[in-house]
Order: sequence, then C-alpha cells, then structure tokens
Amino acid sequence: VLGAGDNDWAAFRCHFVSGVHRKRYVESLSPGARGQRIWSELMVDKADIVLQKNRYSALIGGSSQLERVLRSADLTTVLLAGCKTDVCVESTGRDAMMLDFGAVIVEDCCAALTHEEHRDA
Repeated sequence: VLGAGDNDWAAFRCHFVSGVHRKRYVESLSPGARGQRIWSELMVDKADIVLQKNRYSALIGGSSQLERVLRSADLTTVLLAGCKTDVCVESTGRDAMMLDFGAVIVEDCCAALTHEEHRDA
C-alpha cells in the first residue's frame, strides 16, 4: 500500500489500520474520493480557497497551506467546522491556539461518530 509519492498518512495506516480495512481507508483519503468531496449543499464561491491537508490538524507543520493563507490575509481568528469534532476539528483548533490564532469551533457545523464523542470534544 506504500509507494512512491505516498503522503504522511502512510505510517498511520500501516501501524493502526488493519490490512482488511487498509485498501478502503486509502481509497477514502484519496483526493476526489467520495469522502473528500465538499458537501454538495455547501455554497462555495469561485473566490473561496480550497486546501488539501494530510494530517489530522490542518495547522501542524507540513500538513497544509492553511497557516500561510491565514497569515498572508492578516487573519487572526479561525472558525472550525468538520465531520470529526473529536479528531481533525479539535486538533486544528488546538494547533490554532498554539500558533496564536483565535479558534472558534462552530458546534452545529461539526459531527463525530457518536453524540458522546462530539460533546466531549
């Protein structure tokens, strides 16, 4: 499953995702995969910036261009939304704070696998 040009998810999937589920997991994280598409009911403007990330946090070094985009626009606060409140959203929020951004998790724009995971995040 690992190969030339692989991304940073490689170590995670090799050590934490069982071989039985690995192929489906890799496919779900591939650019353009169903789970990677922007929600069809979300209004996206042509001027909106769409970034890819390759780690749970969009702000940890090397994971995306988000920090560069925010700083170049002189933005100091981020509004966070996403489908894994307790993983990606929370990780990005914590890193935003550590990088001196204000971070607001928009609760009704987030979800987790269970109500408890969402609430506890």
